[in-house]
Amino acid sequence: MMYQRASLAVVSALILSIVGVAGLSGRAEASTPTASAPEAATDASGATDAAAAEDAPANPAPANPVPVITVPPASTGVWYDLGTYQAPWLSGDGPVPVTGANAPTRVVGWRRQAANSADSGDSGSNADDWLAIVIVQIAPGASAPCAEQTNILNVTDSGPGCLRLRRNADFDGWMQVAQPVLYRWVDEHGWNSRPRAWVAYRIPSANGGALEVHALIAPSLIEPVTRNTTDFITSGVPGQQWARQLAAAARETADASNNGTLVVPPFPFAPAPRAEPEAALPDVMPTTTSSPASAPAEAEQVTAPAAAPAPRQDRE
Repeated sequence: MMYQRASLAVVSALILSIVGVAGLSGRAEASTPTASAPEAATDASGATDAAAAEDAPANPAPANPVPVITVPPASTGVWYDLGTYQAPWLSGDGPVPVTGANAPTRVVGWRRQAANSADSGDSGSNADDWLAIVIVQIAPGASAPCAEQTNILNVTDSGPGCLRLRRNADFDGWMQVAQPVLYRWVDEHGWNSRPRAWVAYRIPSANGGALEVHALIAPSLIEPVTRNTTDFITSGVPGQQWARQLAAAARETADASNNGTLVVPPFPFAPAPRAEPEAALPDVMPTTTSSPASAPAEAEQVTAPAAAPAPRQDRE
């Protein structure tokens, strides 16, 4: 009897131990996290980033405000706002204050003839149509000291920046060699023209960053027609005066004295508006028939002058 009770106790203990191990194993399986949940979150996060990258614009608007450009009235053609860009630093002289295409940039252009479509004259337009391209760039939080100037390019100016002028920028391939980034960037957008003068003014540090203005313009806008030696010697004076006016406008933009707006000065020799063509004469001149003047109903009576008295015979 005692043997049976001991056997039952041993069997009960074995059963309880088996049940306890099974319970512990079940709780362990329930509390172990699965590896699929974090992987699914990672995949979802990656898909969101990819979708955001696809929705991002190819040429994002500059994070820093770029000065607005106002232009003089167009005597012929149309001025176009060619947009804002994150562009590389375009100047080829002096240190580069930004890395990559991170310089906030604004461009306006004066086109000789109005565009035929909604396109403002980007790639595909006739390069000779552009009379002027004006570009303003800023380098936020960075300075761009002026490079050593040469007498060929340097224009004497009373301001703190550096003013440069090249009357024929493409002569002998100068612009392509001396200003390669500007040359390629303008050419890629189809804003190049031949011939063109180059005017640039840089303020090394203004309101926490550098500012530079480039103007690519037809030489005829700043040079008079020369008829003799004296005209030829003094022909560069109007262009230098216009460059100084552009530099003064850039300084006003930098110190925000005109609400951060770059006011392009008028060109001294802007083309006159095209005259309307005269109406062509008809092949056959029109002829008109008029009725003869009708005779008056009654003739006008004219009194005959009185006859002179005959001389007296006693006075002869």
